[in-house]
Amino acid sequence: MDSLNLSDTGLQILPDLSSLSIKCLDAAWNSISIMWEGTLPLDIEELNLEGNKIVTDGLLAIWPATLTTINLSKNYFWSLDHVLDWPPNLRVLNLSGSELAMLNCAALPGSLEELDISHTRITTLSSFPENLKKFVAINTLLKTLPSRCPDTLENFTFSGSRGKLSRNSLPSNWGNSLKHLDLNSNGLQQIPNSLPATLEYANFSNNFIQVIPPIEKFPQGLHLLHLGNNRIRVIPSWLLDRYRMKFTIHNNLLTVNPNCSHCLIFFPQFIGEKYHRSAKKIQRAWRRQRQHPPLRTWKRTRIIKEDLLALAMSPARAGRFENISPDWTYRYAGP
Repeated sequence: MDSLNLSDTGLQILPDLSSLSIKCLDAAWNSISIMWEGTLPLDIEELNLEGNKIVTDGLLAIWPATLTTINLSKNYFWSLDHVLDWPPNLRVLNLSGSELAMLNCAALPGSLEELDISHTRITTLSSFPENLKKFVAINTLLKTLPSRCPDTLENFTFSGSRGKLSRNSLPSNWGNSLKHLDLNSNGLQQIPNSLPATLEYANFSNNFIQVIPPIEKFPQGLHLLHLGNNRIRVIPSWLLDRYRMKFTIHNNLLTVNPNCSHCLIFFPQFIGEKYHRSAKKIQRAWRRQRQHPPLRTWKRTRIIKEDLLALAMSPARAGRFENISPDWTYRYAGP
């Protein structure tokens, strides 16, 4: 058989499948905690172990040489030190959703083309696999990335960083093949420099970008640019005239509504100097009224105490504390 589906069957131990000829094995969403040597099919190529309970010393020390795809996402391992030998032709490795805190890419096979480390506790990457084509890191603690990307890299997704990231933490050299760059939700204040000439798609949404750089900073082949949910006030004229490149710029601080066919705005946004003046007044008023943490804590504790006392004195009025005064007497005569 070409494939075998054992997903969500309550397995705690993977049965011995070494005598079967199976190319694709799906054993996702079980309770497997340990992988035993010699249980996988000898000619297996794709293995899905997503959503199990595999711990660090439960990983195989030596994986079958025929494997090209391994999905270990959403497991319990925190290190890959137990693995002595990865498959020499491994192309896809998914480590997302694990407890992994450190990754040595130099120990991964040179054949690796796709790597996913989303939702892990990794803080630093010193290098990328030399032939990597797709890198995905969503919602991680990464603070430092390698300064240079491999020339084979085509897709780079790094979003939702929970680490303290600066523009200097991003690669300074994006390689010679990058087409898809996604850097949304990273707290960036500027668009990175040295964008590769091969870039076709770029997403800088949900950051703190205030200024769109000159046209020289963007590659000629860029087809789609996302700039929504930033702090941009002015759209440069070159972007309005560049009809071959579509862009989104919703939910910014624009003073002029862009009127061009290649501008995509998904919903109306606040526009005009009147809005900006009002926003500044609100911010000044908020700063004056903002309370220090000790005062906020004291007031919150006092309110909770009053609510609990009111509930103790009048249990029937639960959920309607606004009708009970702090001295436990009714404000209104009605029920």
